[in-house]
Amino acid sequence: MSNRSGGFIGQCGLKAPDAPSAANPNVGGETSLTLTITPPNSCGDAPITCYIIKGKDNLGNFISSTRTGLTGSITGLTCGRNYCFQVAAQNAYGTSPFSDFTAAGTPSILCGQQEYTTPGSYSWTAPDGVSCVSVVAIGGGGAGGGNGGGSAGSLGYKNAIPVTAGCSYTVVAGAGGVNCCSGGTSYFKCTALVAGCGGFGYRCGCNYCCVCFIGDGGGKGGSSINGGKGSGAGAGGYCGTGGSYVVNFTSCGNPGDSGSGAAGSGAMVAGPAEASGGGGGVSIYGIGSTGLGGCVNDGCAFGGRPGSGGCCGTFGNGCCGSGCGGNGGIYGGAGGGGYTGSSCGAKGALRIIWPGDTRQFPSTQTGDL
Repeated sequence: MSNRSGGFIGQCGLKAPDAPSAANPNVGGETSLTLTITPPNSCGDAPITCYIIKGKDNLGNFISSTRTGLTGSITGLTCGRNYCFQVAAQNAYGTSPFSDFTAAGTPSILCGQQEYTTPGSYSWTAPDGVSCVSVVAIGGGGAGGGNGGGSAGSLGYKNAIPVTAGCSYTVVAGAGGVNCCSGGTSYFKCTALVAGCGGFGYRCGCNYCCVCFIGDGGGKGGSSINGGKGSGAGAGGYCGTGGSYVVNFTSCGNPGDSGSGAAGSGAMVAGPAEASGGGGGVSIYGIGSTGLGGCVNDGCAFGGRPGSGGCCGTFGNGCCGSGCGGNGGIYGGAGGGGYTGSSCGAKGALRIIWPGDTRQFPSTQTGDL
């Protein structure tokens, strides 16, 4: 409601300000936008004390803030999302209506990511304007064999790694183990900087070991056992060790620690059909829930469930009579043991996100933006 001299009627019949307006937002930084406000035609019956800002992003999330000046930054935004804003003016007698929404603005054109999910060696070139990155690396899982499962790949991450725009850096995504052999190590630049080590295969004879990781944080891959038709172990998580083997018939697999993959179930029956489930994997998109151990159901030894949004290990197909252990789940899960044949460990992977000072593992803006 307004009177003829301008201004909206506030308390006691005194006037609140007219509505201000706002210019379209400009990029202010990697997680901020600059918004300039145009004051209203009428300030009402008292000076303007502050401006109220409401905004929304392209996912429907709302934010709000207040300020006294006409120009300033809106901080705490997510780089890569679009934001639009509306503003209102406030004095001692009330608040004006909100303005129309501005056009959308997007914090930081330097926000980006690159993932490597096919085993091999690559060269990554830092884009223009990128000065630091964060990296997660998951090693390949070890393969299971005729008398035991493999151990799983570990996960390592490192944040705020300095890089130079235009320069190229080595990236390796480790392969999963086959024919009872170990998985490959995944790393960025060199194995001493950030790496997820590959899990030991059944043939290695080191299955009791939990393989290490290199970086600011991460988790060791779960261990297995060289004998007893052990299940495949779960991949290491963002904050904990993957689930380790079980050998008892029909036993459910062991869960891992925070955000890791779980072990597959124990072997199904004894003899030529004996086969254990593969271990669960983990994802490259940041920490999530911990996987549950696989169990025996309907005549099959099921694989371990994934941690942090990875994929399940497969079942040991003793129910089909072949006696082969289940394959590991991506990324990093180990293959399960069986009476005959060899199961495969899951492949490893590596993911780079930037800017590395604001997007950081295990959970700060690590999603697929």
